This record gives sequence, structure tokens and C-alpha cells, in this order.
Amino acid sequence: DVRALDAKVQEKIETRMREIVAGIASAHNIEASVDYSHEFIVLNNSKPETNAAVKAAKATVGAPMVDGNCDVAACSEDFAQFLAIVPGCFILMGVGETGPQLHNPYYDYEDDTLVVGASYWVNLTLQQLTQ
Repeated sequence: DVRALDAKVQEKIETRMREIVAGIASAHNIEASVDYSHEFIVLNNSKPETNAAVKAAKATVGAPMVDGNCDVAACSEDFAQFLAIVPGCFILMGVGETGPQLHNPYYDYEDDTLVVGASYWVNLTLQQLTQ
């Protein structure tokens, strides 16, 4: 898994990996190949959709609980494939900072967050319908 925040950097990594593998194979007089896929591309949120998502989140949980300028995350997320075709916004909904986090075998989903998540989508939908 190789992640980059820029498609050109991703291309350079692939090129260099192929060159390095070819060099190692040549040095040892063997054949080698590289299977490199591009299914996890850079995820880029569009500005208008991000602004709408932040507005709906603030309406749902209050402005102090929303970070509309969070750091870039190098997630491998297939939602990026959708955003390469249509504008949109990938959001992350937190479930607290105590206890095991997501992708931990001891993670225990907090059922109360279902209400928050559903409320967010209702707020976003109403917001977009009344613009």
C-alpha cells in the first residue's frame, strides 16, 4: 500500500519502484515484475460541498465540536473514486476520544452516535433543499 497526497508523487513512486526492482533483478540475473494498482487515489473534497458539510455538522452538534479545517489524512478510501467524477465531501464523524479507536479489535461502537449521524444527514438534506 503506497499513499501520496498528490497524483504526480504517486506516479513518481511507481516509476521509481519499477526502476529499483528492475535494477535488483538485473544485478542478480533474474526476472522480476511489479504489480502496481491505482485503486486508492488521492481524495479531494470540493470546496462548496465541504462548506455545506461543515454547516450541517455545526447545526447538528454545535460549532465547537466541528473541525472544518482538519489536517489532511492519508486514508485509503475508495470514496475518492466517486469524487474523481462528481464533486463531494468525505466526512469523518468522531465517536469520542476515550476507549479503543476504530480498527482496534476491542473497539465498541457507541450506539448513541447513530442518532447524531442520522441527524446530520437530515440537517444536510434540509439545508440543501432550502437553499
